[in-house]
Amino acid sequence: MASFNCSRIIASKIMRNLLTAILILLYTQRSSANQNPFRDPSICGKPQCETPFRKFNFHDNLYKYEYNVDLNTEFSGTGNNASSLFLKATVIIYFPKPCDGILQITDVKLWDHEYISKDDEFSNNANSRNENFDEDDYYGEFTDSRGYTEHNDNFINMHPKSIELAKDLKQHLLRFSFNDGLISEICPNFQESVWALNLKKGILSIFQNTMLRFDVDFNTTEVDTSGECNVQYTLKDVNNVFIKIRKTKNMQTCQKRYSTNSILQSTPYSFRDDKALWPIIDSISYCDMVINNNVYDEIICHEQHQLIVFSNNNTGAITRVKSRLILQGEENYNQADFLNEHDNIVERRLTLLFDHTPSTKPTRTEIKLARDLLKKMCVSGFPHIKREFLSVFTNFLHTIKQLDYEALTQLLGRSTSICEKGKNHVIDALPYIGSPASYQLMRDQLLTNSVPKKVALNWLKTLSFIKRPDEDTVETFYTILEFSRVKDEPEYTLCTAAVIRSFCLYHSNCKQNMRVKLITNSLETEFVKIFNSFHGEKRLHERLIVIMKGLGNIGLLSEQFIAQLHKVILDENVLLNLRLESVYIFRRTDCALHRPLFLNIFTNFNIHSEVRIAAYLQFMICPDYFSIKKIKNTLKFEEINQVGSFVWSHLKNLAKSSSPLYIAVQTLLLDDDISNKYELDIRKFSRNYQQTLFFDEFNFGSTVDMNVIFGTESYLPRMLTFNFTSNLFGHSVNFLELTTRAEGFDELISSMIIPEKWFNEGSILKKNGLKHVLDIFGKWSESLKKNSSGTRSNNSIDNNLSLFNQSSKKETLLKKSSLGDDFCKTKCLLKRSILIKDVNNYRKDLQKLIKNIGYTLKYDYNNPKAYFGVRIFGNDLHYYALNDIHDFAKLVNEFNILEKISEIFSGHEITYTKSNIFLEASYIAPLMIGLPLSIDLFGASSIDLRTSGYINNMNPNASEWNFGIKGKLKPSILVNFVGTMKSDMFYAQAGIKVKSTFYSNTEVEADLIVNGKNLVSFSFNLPQNTSEVLSVQSELIKITKSEDEPQTGVHSRISNTTCTWSLLETTFGLKMCIDYSVPNLNNSKQTIYPGHILSGPLNFSIVLSKSDPTTKKWTFEFTSNKQENNSKWAFIFHTPGSYHERSISANINMCPESFNSSLLFTHGLNKASIICQYLGGAIYKRFDFLLQMNNVSSLHLNMELKGLQERNIWIYKPKMLLAINGNNITGAVGTIRVYEKNGITQNDIDFSFETRKLQMLLR
Repeated sequence: MASFNCSRIIASKIMRNLLTAILILLYTQRSSANQNPFRDPSICGKPQCETPFRKFNFHDNLYKYEYNVDLNTEFSGTGNNASSLFLKATVIIYFPKPCDGILQITDVKLWDHEYISKDDEFSNNANSRNENFDEDDYYGEFTDSRGYTEHNDNFINMHPKSIELAKDLKQHLLRFSFNDGLISEICPNFQESVWALNLKKGILSIFQNTMLRFDVDFNTTEVDTSGECNVQYTLKDVNNVFIKIRKTKNMQTCQKRYSTNSILQSTPYSFRDDKALWPIIDSISYCDMVINNNVYDEIICHEQHQLIVFSNNNTGAITRVKSRLILQGEENYNQADFLNEHDNIVERRLTLLFDHTPSTKPTRTEIKLARDLLKKMCVSGFPHIKREFLSVFTNFLHTIKQLDYEALTQLLGRSTSICEKGKNHVIDALPYIGSPASYQLMRDQLLTNSVPKKVALNWLKTLSFIKRPDEDTVETFYTILEFSRVKDEPEYTLCTAAVIRSFCLYHSNCKQNMRVKLITNSLETEFVKIFNSFHGEKRLHERLIVIMKGLGNIGLLSEQFIAQLHKVILDENVLLNLRLESVYIFRRTDCALHRPLFLNIFTNFNIHSEVRIAAYLQFMICPDYFSIKKIKNTLKFEEINQVGSFVWSHLKNLAKSSSPLYIAVQTLLLDDDISNKYELDIRKFSRNYQQTLFFDEFNFGSTVDMNVIFGTESYLPRMLTFNFTSNLFGHSVNFLELTTRAEGFDELISSMIIPEKWFNEGSILKKNGLKHVLDIFGKWSESLKKNSSGTRSNNSIDNNLSLFNQSSKKETLLKKSSLGDDFCKTKCLLKRSILIKDVNNYRKDLQKLIKNIGYTLKYDYNNPKAYFGVRIFGNDLHYYALNDIHDFAKLVNEFNILEKISEIFSGHEITYTKSNIFLEASYIAPLMIGLPLSIDLFGASSIDLRTSGYINNMNPNASEWNFGIKGKLKPSILVNFVGTMKSDMFYAQAGIKVKSTFYSNTEVEADLIVNGKNLVSFSFNLPQNTSEVLSVQSELIKITKSEDEPQTGVHSRISNTTCTWSLLETTFGLKMCIDYSVPNLNNSKQTIYPGHILSGPLNFSIVLSKSDPTTKKWTFEFTSNKQENNSKWAFIFHTPGSYHERSISANINMCPESFNSSLLFTHGLNKASIICQYLGGAIYKRFDFLLQMNNVSSLHLNMELKGLQERNIWIYKPKMLLAINGNNITGAVGTIRVYEKNGITQNDIDFSFETRKLQMLLR
């Protein structure tokens, strides 16, 4: 019986061990990517829990804590405008095993600020803060429950999403290791959502204490939701009951804290860890821990985050958080029952670091709201954009982002029936939605060719910058990749590969993803299939290049394909382009793994020089001591000058670069033993150029890098690359890389550069050289048009390029023959014919000898080819190839400027309408409580540009210009910038916004008529009575649960309106006003305010309006008539058709002895005229000036001088009369006699001057 029982016990143990093994095996299969096979799957944390001296003494009980979080975000210093959230929950912590804890959340409630009574401690006046404030006094004491009573805890005043939030937080327990205060690892449930887990990490971050002893101050580095930060523990107070400890966190030292969410794709680098952060937020964080009987009795934490930009002292955009854990009591529980009820297997192992993975919010099918917003967009959008259009467009984006695939498809299908421009608005919005449903809908439109080519390429360009694609997105782009095989545009393949690259950046198991494997295998299989049957076809050649660029974007290659690439690189019979791309494809693979291969290629002098340079650049991504040493040794025996020159210049630039990316390489180049024998002529040899600007103090800089690579067959550069990279606070961003490759231009360039035409004195200045070049390009462009319109021939390039050689050779022969004919006439011609015959025979014999050698020159000097590539953020996104004469002809036609200009002036209206998102970026800094604090920048624009023009009666061959131009321009521009500071609790948000709007809406129609030099007429029309030339507005907004609320900001304001002079308004019927209104920040010297943009609304506008709405047209005319003895000029301004007659006319008439001018101003019934007349004869001169108001003389000035001669006497009779308003004011008359005899002159003056009250006689 005993043996039976013993065997049964043994059998049960075996079964139990077997079940345990099965469970372990299943779990290993489930999360093999995240688990270490050497870790015990039943233990969370360290394998052994050994702490000889414990400072904490948590028993086998349930510890119930009340957990409160008060979150406020406000424009501090501008009034009471805080956006707040208050969370209250019960946190239960217990330790079923030593060093093994469990966190459970119950009784979760969430309130919005508007239903909470605000204590005085939370209305701190930002201006009362002392520069050297005491952290104990700054935040005040945390009062019990923040003023809450039981009647507040009802469902009426709670946040509407409180129940959903509570459900997510209570759904799963969180297991964590607790080694006497150190929480080194957490082991969450596999299905725990990211946002809920982060919030629980925040609770554990508050709970963590890594002091060695409570009675000794301690400095250390801790890992929690704030990152890896320096922490200081200070003993604040001790009595017989409790110990109070202050935990202060130095936020400036935190690493692995921040995250950015934008299209920028960066690579981290290590340099100046104290500056490896974006200096945007100034943060303060500390906790007060009260410990009673070696157990937490209370923990109160305070943190403040202030946006540095536009802040002033302690004012500006500030987020304050106060969290508290208060022990409510202890309860007993059955550990055995608990362990039996809960799974003991660890599913995931994580640290307390904040997880920046965005949480996908549930989608809805509220298509009615989307339809209503679409109708509003049609009303406020094109063709008359209103100021509120972009706000509606942004709300429309946020709404349709929540729609699923079926609802979004239905909305696009019905958009045309909703309004006329409905489909255009949806098409414009699709690339910026950023949801899997929008990607699927765009895929459907691309696959069915439902959108124009230009729109499709713009979509692909936008989609290539997807930030964090998920597996559904990868599935969507797999179908686009399959479709790319039948499309000529390389963007289908390249942009798809860029999306897969983004997916792999955030998924460590990318290599094991089945869909990624299918994509890479599909591209590799297609490449091998095409390559094996490739015989130089243009389309297949381009497809091979695109496939390799796409695989280079992804950076994942199979072993079989790598072996195939090795063969391609080393095969001399393969086209050089393919060999080079076979090297570039490795740029994102494991550099160290393939470094020996490329090092061997580089040291092989028999391989093509360009391939060797490409291999050198590849393994220099990750150089080591051995590779640098081998490079230096190779340079000593290098046989190819092009390779030696490039490598020498590259190493020299690396050695003196200030970029932190090259510090490791520079340590290997310190001995400075690089051979200088390859410091060759930069005009003929390959070279690397680099300019770096880097500020060590700020950890910020940029690098510009350019490679000029020559081949051994040509004296022209074969490849040019340009690279711009910025180093921003620990992240390197490769913004742009341009690659240009050209070959076969040798004959073209040599035919252009003829010494006799170019290199003689003053040839270019005399236009001889330039004329020759223009003649060459003229003949080439004519041949391009002929070949593009006719049938294609294999020899088209040779036939066209022979034009250049024939012209130069014929000129040379003719010149030489003409020089000789002057001396020897017929005899020399006979000798020359004999010499030419001998030369032809020698040429034939030489050609036979060359043919017998069997060598064929692979480089074609007579067939121009060019290739262009663009990389953005390291991804190949654009590729363009010009392989033959027809590609060049097509390019010339696409960029025909004259054709574009003629299209504009064809009389048809040209319309450009576009709404887009040009800026969407987030800077995320986690709060200690586990919520993301994000600084968001959002920029949207909408443009409606309508223009038309028409030219008539234009004859360019005429001696004088005679033409007429009619044009219309209607630009409407609307730009929105929104800056947001918010904290997201998934179901609720607290935050503030600054919204700035730039708006311009004008319309003008103009007509210009030119009739030689005799007539120039210009008129314009303003169809709108009021044109907003420029309007800038900025407003402060508080985020609430219902809607965004505008804030008034500082109450004291400065406002002013300035308009043009009334005289100009009367003259032209137009009025321009400038209006502004800004907060008054100088009303009190004792009050401190933030910057203007955070202090209150800003308004600035420039408005052009019609003072007379009936005015439709303003006309300016200039006429001239020049004859032999008479010249006439006239200028007229008038507004035909206006209610009030308004005109200005000026006339000038010039004769040899006279000058007449007049100026007439008319406004309604009021008229003013100025007449000026001058007669300048030999014996009679007269000047008249007349000013009339409404045909009544207001001012009349008459001056004249008569002269006559009587024998030897000259008599002059001056006269002057001034009359005002018809009354003579003053006058003068007189006689001057001049006697001249025998050289003696005598004057006799008789002159009288008279006014109303004065009479004067002068004799």
